[in-house]
Amino acid sequence: MVKPIYITAMKRFLFTTVLVLAAVATVQADAYRDALSEYLKKKNIAQEQESYVEMITPLAKQLFPDDEKATSALAEYFSSQLVDDIIDLNEPVYRKHMSIADLQELGKLYSDPRMADIEKRSAEIASAMQKSEEFAAYMQNIQTAFMEILSGNPMPEDMPLPAEISPAYYEAFMQYYKNSRMDEMMNTSMRTVFEAAKSMLQKNNLPDMDKKVQDLTDYSVRNIPNVVAMVMHKTITMDDLRLLSEVAAKPCAQRAAAAAVEQSENPLQLGLQVIGKMADWMDVHYPQYASPFREMVKMMENL
Repeated sequence: MVKPIYITAMKRFLFTTVLVLAAVATVQADAYRDALSEYLKKKNIAQEQESYVEMITPLAKQLFPDDEKATSALAEYFSSQLVDDIIDLNEPVYRKHMSIADLQELGKLYSDPRMADIEKRSAEIASAMQKSEEFAAYMQNIQTAFMEILSGNPMPEDMPLPAEISPAYYEAFMQYYKNSRMDEMMNTSMRTVFEAAKSMLQKNNLPDMDKKVQDLTDYSVRNIPNVVAMVMHKTITMDDLRLLSEVAAKPCAQRAAAAAVEQSENPLQLGLQVIGKMADWMDVHYPQYASPFREMVKMMENL
C-alpha cells in the first residue's frame, strides 16, 4: 500500500507545482505588461494611437462610404481598444530587449517633472511634424528627387538649415539624434519603404533601378535629420537636448531604443497587424465590418 500512496502523493505534488508555476508565470506576464503599459503611456503612446487613427480612417471611408454605423464602430474601437492592441504588438519585441527593472527605471526617469514636460512638448512636435512646412518641403523634395532620378537627371540640392539654428544647437541635436538611436529608426524605416517601392518599380523593367533607389534612399536619410532639427528647434531648447541625450545614453534607454529600432524595421507590417487586431475586435462587436478589413490586409501583404 505504501507505493500507491507515494505515487498518489507525488502526482498531487506535481499537479500543485504545475498550477503554482502557471499562476506565477501569469502574474509575471501581467506585471511585465503593466510595466510596459506604464512606460509606453509616459512615452506618449497617444501619438502612436493618433498615427494609426490617421492611417485607418481614410481606409475605412473607402471600404464603407457614407456608413455612419461603420464610422461609429471605428470610433469605438479607437477609444476602447486601440491602445491595448498597440501595447500587445509591442510586448514581444520589448520582452526581447528589456526587463521589468529596465521598464521601471525608465518609468521613474520619465516621471521627473522636467522630462515629463519635454516629453509632452516632444509629443506635440511629433504630432505636428507631418503637418509642418518643413516636412511638406521635405516630401516635395523627395518627390522631385524621385522624378529626377527616374529621368536620369541630377539629384536636387540638400535641404539647408535656417540661420536661426546655430552650429552649437545642431551639434547638441545630433548628439541626441544618435544617442536615442533615432537615426537608426528613421534610416531603417526609410530603407524598408524604399525597398518596397523598388520591388514595385522593378515590375516596370526600368534600368539601373537598384542604383536609383539607393540614391533616393541616401538623399532621404541624409536630409531627414535637418527636418527633425528644424521642427524641434521651435520648442526644444539646447538644455532640453542635453538632458534628453543624457537619459538616452543610459543602458535601460539603450535597450528600449533597440526595441524601437527593431519595431521600425517593418512599419507597414506593424500597421497591417494593427488592422488585423481591429478586425478581431470587429468580429466580436460588429462582425459585418471584419471581413473587408481582413481582405484589405491580404491585398496589401501581396503587393
